[in-house]
Amino acid sequence: TVLIMKNIFVFCFGLLAITLFNKPSFAQDKSYEINISIKGFSDTTAILGHYLGKSMYPDDTARLDNEGKGIFKGKKTLTQGLYLIYLPNGSYFEIMMGADQRFSISTDTSNFIKLTKAEGSEDNTVFFEFQRYMIDKRPEMEKLQAEFKEAKNEKDKNKIEEKIIAVNNEKIQRIKD
Repeated sequence: TVLIMKNIFVFCFGLLAITLFNKPSFAQDKSYEINISIKGFSDTTAILGHYLGKSMYPDDTARLDNEGKGIFKGKKTLTQGLYLIYLPNGSYFEIMMGADQRFSISTDTSNFIKLTKAEGSEDNTVFFEFQRYMIDKRPEMEKLQAEFKEAKNEKDKNKIEEKIIAVNNEKIQRIKD
């Protein structure tokens, strides 16, 4: 029994040592690194912030080089949710912070929504596509609303209202997707 106890002790000690001194390959990185490239800005600072109610709170800053490239980097992961990258001229664009917080964002100040792209972040790829979809639907909805205001009778208004409801339902389904 002493030999069995000794073997159990050696096994448990060995297991503890392996656990403490070797970082398992499945361990998650607890840091974030967001590479940004913003055409139209250089030699300035960008702020990464999150929303709380109607206010924005900064989480990190990145110095943009003469090509508009910079890195937000920290040792602890950020809370998942909607963030924004705020620029010195008051403009900003939104990004999603998911579980994977190592990705790249590139954009152009001439049109953030149409030109923002993500690499290494499925959350942001889907988010940017969704924003473009919503922007593309805006003229269709505005046209229907104008037709509704100009409609001369209830029959025409009802037909237009059905179209408005269909577009809204399509948008709601896209949100759910």
